[in-house]
Amino acid sequence: MINFVVIDLGSNSVRMRINELMENGSFLLTHQVKEYVRLSENMGPDKVLQKEPMERTIKALQELKKSMINYPIRRYMPLRPQPFAKRRTKSTF
Repeated sequence: MINFVVIDLGSNSVRMRINELMENGSFLLTHQVKEYVRLSENMGPDKVLQKEPMERTIKALQELKKSMINYPIRRYMPLRPQPFAKRRTKSTF
């Protein structure tokens, strides 16, 4: 069994979908979670991510990681959505 995990880190929510690759090449959704994090809250015109929304997002990602333990996943590939390429942070995020 091969599972694929997709984590969508958006400006308001973090979504995770775990899909199993079936023998016929199709995917079967086995688990999905959505956490509201409001990451873009109080960014202002300078597009700077704030500490509290970043902490909420990190906490949500840690919870997603806990739920992935129940599924055999061999490889992770992080992707950065295009909107985040334009945002800045006061600290490393």
